[in-house]
Amino acid sequence: MGRRAVRISVWASLGLCLAGMWGAWRLNAEASWLSLGRLELLKGRPQIARQLFSDPNRFWWRREEARAGLMLARTLAASPSGSEADQLAPAASLLEFPLRVLLNRQLQWGRFEPGLRLALLARRAGEASAPLYAAAFLLELGRAEEAAQVRLSLAGRLRSSRLGKAVDKALESLQDPTAVPVAVRDRQGRLLGEIGPDGKLQVAEGITRRLIPRAAIQHLEPLLKSGSEAPALRMSLDLELSRIAEKALGGFRGSIVLVEPSSGEILAAISDRKTLRTGGTPAFEQRLEPASISKLITVTAALRAGIDVDAAISEMICRGRQRYQGGVLRCAFRAGPLLNADRAMALSCNVAFANLGRQIGRQAVLDELRRYGFGSNSGGFELGRILQPLGDERQLADLSIGLEATDTTPLHAALLAATFANHGEMPVPTLIHSKDGLLGFSPRPSPIAAGRQVIDQRWLPEMLEMMREVVESGTASAVARVGFPVAMKTGTGRNPDQPLHTNYIGIGPLPRPRVAFCVRITNFWSTNKLKYATVRVTRRLLQGLKKFYGQDRRGKAWEVAKREGSRRGAEAQRGGRGEERREVLKAVQSGFISTDRP
Repeated sequence: MGRRAVRISVWASLGLCLAGMWGAWRLNAEASWLSLGRLELLKGRPQIARQLFSDPNRFWWRREEARAGLMLARTLAASPSGSEADQLAPAASLLEFPLRVLLNRQLQWGRFEPGLRLALLARRAGEASAPLYAAAFLLELGRAEEAAQVRLSLAGRLRSSRLGKAVDKALESLQDPTAVPVAVRDRQGRLLGEIGPDGKLQVAEGITRRLIPRAAIQHLEPLLKSGSEAPALRMSLDLELSRIAEKALGGFRGSIVLVEPSSGEILAAISDRKTLRTGGTPAFEQRLEPASISKLITVTAALRAGIDVDAAISEMICRGRQRYQGGVLRCAFRAGPLLNADRAMALSCNVAFANLGRQIGRQAVLDELRRYGFGSNSGGFELGRILQPLGDERQLADLSIGLEATDTTPLHAALLAATFANHGEMPVPTLIHSKDGLLGFSPRPSPIAAGRQVIDQRWLPEMLEMMREVVESGTASAVARVGFPVAMKTGTGRNPDQPLHTNYIGIGPLPRPRVAFCVRITNFWSTNKLKYATVRVTRRLLQGLKKFYGQDRRGKAWEVAKREGSRRGAEAQRGGRGEERREVLKAVQSGFISTDRP
């Protein structure tokens, strides 16, 4: 063989190798584009998937699959179908895509119109489950007659599936609405039970009765209508959060209430079995002293009166007791000089806030309590009461620190906390999230009732800083290391002839709170045992909330900054409330607390 022939052979071999490498790269590239397109379809972003599939130069070897993907993307995006050539994707190519998963996600997301178009396309491609999903989409769109016709063509295996049974039940309810119970779900769509024609709730399998408040039926009555208008209802309760609260309460006596600050929806309302035996819904109705959580109200009353709370408290000295006209008021211990409001709130000094109440006057304290809902109802729920509006100076001290003169419910206490997470607006509590469709996939959220503006947004940084000090170095410091950043206030009280009780309220996760809570523990005669039990319950609750809500980088940065701010603030406190302390507070507040509405 001559040299020329050898050279030709070598170059030919090299060319074949390069062509093979290019072909392999091209195949991998096309596979990657197809995978990206499938992923965008599964994420519910058909417009992006359409862009990935629409370039004809991007696909050589797998062009038929790309055309099928483009057809699916256009179907889900409700866009024009394009030229006739674009519609000729073979059925086999459509089956390369996870059609059943796509159909299920359209149903879960409430995208019924594009879902129906996808079901018809999948049926043409030979997807076995397509008729079942088509019937479901038709039902949710209110086209029951067409759904009934499609149902007749379903195979026995599809009819016996979970969705098939739901379709059958929905069609039966349209024939005789009074005979079919109204399904009740939680806000995420998980079945809680059914309300029969007799108006009683039959809880679903696996649901414990105490997860659903007894007052639920009463508050759902306005929406309990038969037929297609409201065949199902979604309560504000979150089943997972209710179980977290139930587990946190454990065997202790008391109640836990969780509220969404922005909407006022009651996410959980749990009480122990013994307390439930007393009747009613204790989480909404049990009235006990608010105790020291009322000190937050006294502070906002002072701010409304134009008083510099820090300056006023910095001049006070707690000697463990103080005499007022009418009697002596005692503190838990002798705190000594009160350097500022943060320290007084962290230590929950009775004398400091009793003196503050005396300074602003009885009428200002009463007016502020009424702003927070004492003596009224909201959303059909009775809130706290003012039991003794009049009295001597000693009684005014009790009024200012939440003892004897007032009472409150766990729900009201949680709403008080929610006010500081909702731009100073107290939300209206509700147990109703939305009406739902026949199959429970089309919630129609109820309008959020307008709350009332209780405090000025400009006061929020100062109030939140006080509540954070309660957690960092005060009466709630035992829950500081849970890893779920919260702002809290604690209170311990005792109604006449009754055991001791606590109210621990808070909001989290900071810096943008999504839940407000009240932990009330009752039936203890020992203060130490009561506080130990409340701390245990609160820690378990916050650990559960941490898993539920997660913790992002901003939350972790908040924790780091607060630890540093607390350390430097303590150093500043030892020398009085100096410039360094103010700078630390200003930096923390401006960096991590936002009072602007989103």
